Formats: sequence, C-alpha cells, structure tokens
Amino acid sequence: MKPMKKTYMVVAITHIDLSWKKNECEMAELFDIFIIRLLDSLEQYPAFTYVLEQAYHYRSLQQRRPDLLERLKRFVQEGRLEVVGGMASTLETNVPNGECYVRNQSIGTQWMRETFGVTPTTGWLVDTFGIHAQVPQILKQFGQTHLLANRFGGTSHHDVFRARGLDGTETIVVGWHSYSSYVAPLHVAKADCSDWQAVDTLFARAEQLQGEGPFIVIPFVENEMMLGLHHMEQVRHRQEENGNEEWKLALPRDYFQALEVKRHSLPVVHSDLNPEFTGTFALRTEIRTTNRRVETLLLEAEKWNALAGGLPSNLLEEAWWGMAYAQFHDVFTGSHPTPIFRDLMVRYGQMESSAQTVLSQSERRLNSTHTIPTIGANHSHYTIMNGLPWDRVDLITLPLRETESNVTNVNLGDGQAPFEIRDGQLHVRASVPAAGAIGCVVEYESGVRLDEVKAEEVTSGIIENEHLLLECDTLGIKRFVLKHSGVTLIENAANFLVIQPDTGSFQIEHPNGGEVSSTVCRLHIRQFEATPICQRLLLSGEFPKLPWAGNGNKLHFELEFMLLAGKPRLDIGVKLKWQGEQSRIRFKLATALSTSEAIYEIPFGTVRRKPYIETKTAKGEWPAHRFVAIEDGEKGIALINTGVVGAEIVAPGTLAATLLRAPQSIWANVPIDAQSSQHGEHTFTFALVPYNGSWHESHVLEMAQEVNNPLQAIASQSILPAVSHVRLEPSHVVLSAIQAAADHSGELIVRVYETAGLEGNLKLFVLGAEAAWASDLQETKHEQISCMDDHVTAPIRPFEIKTIRIARRVTV
Repeated sequence: MKPMKKTYMVVAITHIDLSWKKNECEMAELFDIFIIRLLDSLEQYPAFTYVLEQAYHYRSLQQRRPDLLERLKRFVQEGRLEVVGGMASTLETNVPNGECYVRNQSIGTQWMRETFGVTPTTGWLVDTFGIHAQVPQILKQFGQTHLLANRFGGTSHHDVFRARGLDGTETIVVGWHSYSSYVAPLHVAKADCSDWQAVDTLFARAEQLQGEGPFIVIPFVENEMMLGLHHMEQVRHRQEENGNEEWKLALPRDYFQALEVKRHSLPVVHSDLNPEFTGTFALRTEIRTTNRRVETLLLEAEKWNALAGGLPSNLLEEAWWGMAYAQFHDVFTGSHPTPIFRDLMVRYGQMESSAQTVLSQSERRLNSTHTIPTIGANHSHYTIMNGLPWDRVDLITLPLRETESNVTNVNLGDGQAPFEIRDGQLHVRASVPAAGAIGCVVEYESGVRLDEVKAEEVTSGIIENEHLLLECDTLGIKRFVLKHSGVTLIENAANFLVIQPDTGSFQIEHPNGGEVSSTVCRLHIRQFEATPICQRLLLSGEFPKLPWAGNGNKLHFELEFMLLAGKPRLDIGVKLKWQGEQSRIRFKLATALSTSEAIYEIPFGTVRRKPYIETKTAKGEWPAHRFVAIEDGEKGIALINTGVVGAEIVAPGTLAATLLRAPQSIWANVPIDAQSSQHGEHTFTFALVPYNGSWHESHVLEMAQEVNNPLQAIASQSILPAVSHVRLEPSHVVLSAIQAAADHSGELIVRVYETAGLEGNLKLFVLGAEAAWASDLQETKHEQISCMDDHVTAPIRPFEIKTIRIARRVTV
C-alpha cells in the first residue's frame, strides 16, 4: 500500500482595512488597485483562485465602479473566488453588543447573496482582536461550522482545533497567532508576503510543518502590499519536483473539507480566548462610550418600529451599514490618526439621528389613535418609553423651557410623579410598564424657576436608600453597606483612583512603575439635600504634578455618588479633566471579598475568568460587556459600565478598570497628539450593585440593562395610556432584540438568550400574539411553538441564543 501523499493547500488572502492609517477614501483607492490586479490575474491564469471578504468593500465598489463588480460576479459563480464570512466588516467581536455581530453578519450575507448569488459557508475573523465564547453558536446559526481566524490569545498552542462555545457548539478553527511564540506551527504556515523573498521563506517554512496534514499555506498581503503571483510558481515547482507531496492552489472551503475527516481527533479548546491589544480598551475611550449609547438606541428604534407595526426600515439598515464601518476593528479600537477619530464621531452622530427619527415615527404610530384637546401654552407633553420587559421605576431627564417659568406638576398616566431641577434639566421619577409606554404632562406657570437642588461642603457625609448606605469622608469611601444583611462591601477605600506610568503604544499598553493614588489628594465633599428622587454626594480633588507625565500635566476629578429611591444600586458619575502623557488612569475598588475569579458579561452570555498570563499584546484586562462581578459564595458586588469595558482583579477582591490611557509610543506610524493622549474633560457612568448569594439570583443583570438602556422621552401631541407590549421570564433570560421580519411578512422577530448557564422554560408575553415559530439568526421559520392568549412558552437550554417568529392578530 502506497503511503498517502502530504497535501499542501495554498490559500492566498488579501486583507484591506476599511480605514486605519488612511481614511476610508484612501483605502478605497487601494482597494480598487487590488481589484483590478485580482481581475487581471483571474483572467490571465485559469487556475488562479482567491478570497473575497467584507461586504462593505464590495457594496462601496458597486457605487464607485459597478463595471468592476460585474466582472467579479462571473468568477464567484465559477467557484474561483470564495466569498468568506459573509460579514459586512470584520468587527471587534468582544466589545459591541452581540446584536451588532448579528446585524453585521445579516446585512453582509444578504448583500453577498443578492449581489453574487452565493451564501458564504466559511466563517472569517481575520485580523479582528479576539474570539468570545458565543462565536461558535453564532456561526452555526448562520450555517458556518468552520472558522479561519487569527489572534487566538490565551496559552493554547494549537493552530487547528475545535473551539467549544458556552452552549457546547463546536467549530473547527484554523489560523495563526502573529505575536505569540507558543502557537506550535503544525498545520498552518502563514507569512506577510510583501516580496518574492517572503514567499520563498513561507514555502520553505511550510515544508517543515510536522504531522500528517493536510497543511494550509497562506501567502498573506494587506493594505498597501501588492497581490503577487510568485506563490503560483512555487506551487507549480513543488508539484513537479516533489512526487511524494501534493501542492495545489485552493480556497478555504477546500481546506476545511479535507480537514473535516479529522474533526473528532482535533483538540478541543474553550472558545473564550484572550483578546488581543487590550491597550485599546481605554484608548480614545469616547469611541466605546459613544458606541454603547448609539448601538443601544439603534436597537431601541428597531424594537419600537416593530412593536408599532412598522416594516423593516431603510433608514435603520443604512445605520447598520454605518455601524459596520464604526465597529471595524481598526476603527473601533481607536489606533488611528485623529482625523479618522473625528470623522467617526460625526458618523455616530448621523446614526444616532437616524435612530431618533425612527423612534419618533414609531411613537406617532403608537399614539395615532389617541388624541387630546389643543395643548395649552402651559403644558409640555411626552411619551415615556421603556424598552425592557419588566415594569420599571427609573429616572427620566426632560428639557426645561428656556423662558422663565416654573414647573408646578408632572403627571404620569393617572398620577403625579416626583421631580427635581438639577443641572439645568428636569428629572422625573417615572413608573413605566414592561416594554411599554406612558403619557407624561409637564405643567408650567409663569414666575421664577424653581431652585436647583442645593449642596453644602462637609467633612463627611452619608447617603442611603431602602437597600444601600454609603459614607464618605475626606480620606475617601469610608463604608459601603448592603443594609438588609448589614454586610459592608467596601471599607476605608482611599485609593479609588490611581495613575501609573504607561510607556506603551496605541494598541499595547506597557504599565511600569508604581501607582500614584487618590490618597495623595486633598478631597472635598459636597452633600446635596435629599429629594424624593435621590440622595447624592460629590467627592472631588486634584492630583499633584506627576514627574513622568510631561510639562503642565494635571488630573482634576469629581466622583458623584447617587442613590435613587428604591434602586439596589449606587450610580457613580466620574468626571476627569486631564492633561499629560505616558499614563493610564484607573478606577479602583478594594472590596471585602477575597477572590481572584470574576464573572464577566460577554455578548450573549457570561463567563468566569481568572487573571491570565500576560502576553506581548495583552496585559491583564478582560473586556466586560456591561458588568463584571466578584463573589465569595455568600456575597458579591458587580461593577456596571457604560462602555468603559476593560477590567481585571489586580489583587484578591480588588477590581480595577482603566478610564484613560495616554500612550507614549507611536504605533504603525500613527502620530501621537493631544487627542490621542485624551487631553480635556471626560465623563463616565458606572454603577455598583452589592448582593447576597449569586449574581444571577440578584438584581445585577436587571440593573446592568437599566443603566445601559435608559428610558426614552419623545415630545408628543397625544397622551398615551399605559400599555405593555412585551414581558419575559425568568430573569436570567435576556430580551436581546425585537425587529420586523426581513421578509416584510409583518411578523415580529424576538430574540432572547439564557445567560447564567441554567436550563428552563421561557415565558414570553407579546401583546396580540396569535402564533409563534422557532427560528434562528437567519430568521428561518422552523416548527411551531406554544402560543396561547398572547403568551409564548418554550424550553431554553443553558446559554442558548433563541429566536422566535411571532404573528400578531392585528397591527398593535
């Protein structure tokens, strides 16, 4: 019996950024050059094959050069070009909402299918900064069980493996890790091939791969690199000279097909892999805090458009294409020149405006059957909307009239609501039904405007509500108490803010040297008078000049602590005024807990993580989607963020989250300036939720959603009676999205996921529901499921992402 030939499949790849060191228009020029070269190669060499990634590029090409796109179609349909991934862009997967991944994949796949007539089957996460633990399940629901990727992180040494997700879904992953020496090259040879010598070296390295194969050889080019043909000559030469080997040009699907026979012998790796370039979590922080606000608003607009009976919105689809650009990894993570940052913030403003427009349109549809008499000059009318599936009492902020007039009353539904004037705005404690809306009337009368809530400077102060007590003095946080159990979670915490030298680059932090903490600052405390809405304390101070941070460096800070009436959380507003260099500024919480393990929320789930071994590209912080929690079996505390995602346990029971970084080193020739060093004023919002027992038995998940999904107020011409559209149980099942079905059937797409690893049954109330079907991320209609009296019930597995199609009796 003849021995099997070793098989080498050569898969040539070009990766072009949507934007990075150059802006989108400049990158488009490079892309056009690549496409012309690609077409020329395809037409000249019948055996030549290549890969197409990122629908955003080709959609833009269609607008610029439809002739080039038409020429590409033939080669896709002939099978010489493989469309991979199906994503609009290779987005940063760890930080954006999981629904952003789904929309990115959905709009990209649909565009590729409609334009090229193919549905991508190979998953693709090349150059993105990490792979989280729900990626295998997302891929499977889009019909992809194979993934070509890089930047694995962690300490796994495999270049081919089965990544097992939270729900048990597995995907075969093939790829490389550019910055880690511990990945053993057993199956994959890859190199950046800017010239022929690099190609020769790559093929020589491929011949040294150990094992039986099949082997994949990847001549990789990106951005300014020219697509070369030297690899074809290398394949021809080896095919002719090496009789005991098979060398051939191939596509990713060919390699995965050959590898599939080895599926069950491949090693299994937990797919919660270390992210790379963790220094970007606090680089140009405004990107991620703005993104959190805008992506939430887009999802809310989508939800209310569907609940109000709307069909898919073209305005929202364009906004999702805009989000695909914004969340492209080298754009989203901020390691680009300042003009690209400024352009990005303009784009976020455009997306936010689109979402607000759709929200207003949806409110008008909801209110179309409700009228009121002519609105008097002394009234302002609003519809208050709660997108979360439980009855909610929370703060809503409304604008004050510019004229001198006094707010005399705020009516919400059939009753009065408590309010206060603060920071030049009207703050109302509103009670709104689950996934519902209610009318609000603000009454004015002529006269002197009500005074703002007053504050006085004190040496110590206490605020408390039904659940929590916080005491501060001139040394810092004296105690933070969970009242019903009497447990003190934080005590004598003076180093709540720290600065450390950081000589790292835009993408890779390099903290070195000791911390300077808020213990060196003279603190001022201001206590505000208590109102029916809340109690507040303000802690402020200024750091001394730092010897390493450059001339004129300074850091002034204010921390506002607020306890809302009835809420089991402490809201924290952090304001920084910063000027300086080569530093990182961290918010730090030393708790009474003794643990080095934390629960991190990720897109579509939660994972438990311990501090990991630092690598060249990662220094310790994991990304937390909305919260990170630490607990000891009896008690715990969760830190909720609104876009400041990097967090780690730096000592048992001590959490740290980086707020700002001012990098010292140039990265990829991108210049450092005052903007990249984040000079100026910054505002961050956090919340602390202490609890007894386990996080999923507490209010942590509910509070994380409320802090990140504020009530919406729409100026209205009608008063909507209180109505609830959706309710969901149990609490560890999260309402992820509601949208109008893409097929224009008028049905609702409702997506939920289980986030605590518990098996159970979900109970979903949808107003007007008359029939329901199991579905998936592609909105396919599967088997019918129980739907009676507006209630849908179905089993849900641990960490399952579950989509349900719902038909309603009438347009609600």
